[in-house]
Amino acid sequence: MALLARVLQGQSRSGTPHWIAAVTLAFLTGLQGCQIVDPLLGDYTVRSENGVSVEVIFRGGEGVSRVRQRDIIQDFLLDLSADSSRESTIFDAMLELEALFETNGFPLVSVVHTVQAQGDQVQVEFDIDQGPLVSVEELVISGNTSVDPETLGNYWSRRRTAAFGFGENLYVFAELVSLTDSIQAHYRRLGYLDVEIELSGPEPLLSPTTDKVRVSISITEGSRYSVGAVETDPQLVEVISSDAPHPPQTGSPFISAEVQNYSLTLANYLRRRGYADPGVLVTTAPDPATHTVSLRVHGETGPVVAVDSIEVRGNTFVSTTQILERINVEIDELFDGSDEEESLMRLYQSGLFRRVEVMHEPAGDGRIVVVFEVEETTRYLVQPMIGYGSYEEIRAGLEFEMLSVLSSGFDFNAKGVASEKGHRLSATLSDSQFLPELLGYDTTVSISADTFRREEPSYTDGAVGITPSLAHNFTRSLGGRVGYIFREHNNTSSTVIDPGASIGDYTESSVVLELTYDDRDNPLRPTEGTRVALQLKRFNDSMGGDVTFARIGLSASTILPLTEGTRIVLRGQAGWLTPEDGSDSIPIQERFFNGGESSVRSFREDKLAPDDLLDINGQVVGGEFRNVFNAEFRWAPPLQPLRAVELELALFGDAGNLGASVDNYGLQDMKFALGAGLRFVLPIGPVRFDIAHNPDRLPRERDWTLHFSIGYPF
Repeated sequence: MALLARVLQGQSRSGTPHWIAAVTLAFLTGLQGCQIVDPLLGDYTVRSENGVSVEVIFRGGEGVSRVRQRDIIQDFLLDLSADSSRESTIFDAMLELEALFETNGFPLVSVVHTVQAQGDQVQVEFDIDQGPLVSVEELVISGNTSVDPETLGNYWSRRRTAAFGFGENLYVFAELVSLTDSIQAHYRRLGYLDVEIELSGPEPLLSPTTDKVRVSISITEGSRYSVGAVETDPQLVEVISSDAPHPPQTGSPFISAEVQNYSLTLANYLRRRGYADPGVLVTTAPDPATHTVSLRVHGETGPVVAVDSIEVRGNTFVSTTQILERINVEIDELFDGSDEEESLMRLYQSGLFRRVEVMHEPAGDGRIVVVFEVEETTRYLVQPMIGYGSYEEIRAGLEFEMLSVLSSGFDFNAKGVASEKGHRLSATLSDSQFLPELLGYDTTVSISADTFRREEPSYTDGAVGITPSLAHNFTRSLGGRVGYIFREHNNTSSTVIDPGASIGDYTESSVVLELTYDDRDNPLRPTEGTRVALQLKRFNDSMGGDVTFARIGLSASTILPLTEGTRIVLRGQAGWLTPEDGSDSIPIQERFFNGGESSVRSFREDKLAPDDLLDINGQVVGGEFRNVFNAEFRWAPPLQPLRAVELELALFGDAGNLGASVDNYGLQDMKFALGAGLRFVLPIGPVRFDIAHNPDRLPRERDWTLHFSIGYPF
């Protein structure tokens, strides 16, 4: 630990980047998640408040760590220490130990226990004969003509040999039985109601010398059932018009999910027409003789009702007025379930509530009270942050969030982040229900203040400023933002830079417009989807600024899944500066740079540049345009070696350039990177190692570059 502390403090005679510290932290985090750093604890004693002590002795059973053995029987020992006459608890503990070893690949385990009691002293001894560790050499699935074996094999929650989970699949009988149950359920959902699953093995039969077995699963699919007669109760027929959802058609394959979906959509149809609480059921009657399933649609619609009033319950720090402003249910109007559903969505979108339930209470004369019962989220949130990058190395921060400050509806967020290259402090006050009649509930008004200092390879920028903005979600995937930025910048760099980039201290007065389309399935760990972003930033001296120019950025990325574990990721970026008063008027902080862990990876941070963009000290002074193109093949092996950490491999190619004048925009002087990556997906994010080769390097450029960071490059 002392050595780790010295590494974290950056103590190195050579002055090299201390990414070893972050590797160590990530590795230890992964090991903790895998639960493999278990010290082999020996005997121990449990004492109760009544003075009885239980001494536990383990003999044998080294195949499973003592920590896990102790944890699984801890509660039983506490019960025994509280009442030493309850020896049956030790028998239960013995069974739990046997089950623990069986689930870790020791099917022939045998545990014998002895108990000796003398006064307030109880000694329990577990003699564990674990037997051989047995792995599945081969699992054969046969008879599956309608479902591919990969889909069925994914139901196997397999365990693997070796400390890190490398090696073969462990033989765990309970998991194989669960696999057959899951396969049967999968077939039945598809309409194969007569499917039969048979589990055979192990072969050879288990014995003290057995270490590998073969297991087979035989599937007899049978005929696929189709939808037979569809019958709807007369009372439902009376209220269902031609625009109602149609049930599954007679003769179509019977798929249970489609039947369930029809039941839900029909209920929603009735709710939109004034029936507040319809009870719609679709019952099935299989006929093995004809291999059909008859459907009967029945239930009670209840009366058509109007809304008498709205009540809110369960709120404490969020005012009732705030909640009512998000509820779109009309009083004295016919009940409409779509209004209620929209209100629920708005309440959840606010982020103020963990749970929202709607109840209907009778008010007489065909009217109801619509009650929204809410459970508020935690009002205060304090969250630590940690990360790592090849350039800035270790970064850490703290975020504080407070919802609905003084019940005003405005949320407050404060964030502080620091690294070896600088720091940033920011505070934001935002509200997504400001003037809802005018702006709608998909619009957020915010005002932010920030101050930062950051050391870049060619300069050091510091600033303090304020940013009011307005963001709107046009659809679930498309959003936009417009804002105004006022900042005082101060370039504190001591580096001698080219006179053309000498502007370092300036006042920024700019209007920013952003449009973003993002339909990725996960923003932090996406497996499919597309993201396109456009930013237009106009600097102007008419509102207190010192400089006038425009900065345009465009990026697009897409993830193309090939198979379950493989995908291709493509990205393109371009940026342009349009100086109105000449290049000398553009501060170096606003110029484009290229190269680094998330652009062209054969270069260190901001080191990609042609000779005409280097100053007398060889520092890059930035350009008026840049391009970046990336292609990456990512593969997650189907047999993961780590239990709690997903391993991912990557092959990539990068290309990019940097230009001095936007008038000469193009793809000339492109630089390239070819490389491979290794990623460990941890709870803190993917820990990424990338190594890239420069195939056409200049004498001043690196041949190979290694990057270590947390997070995907794009």
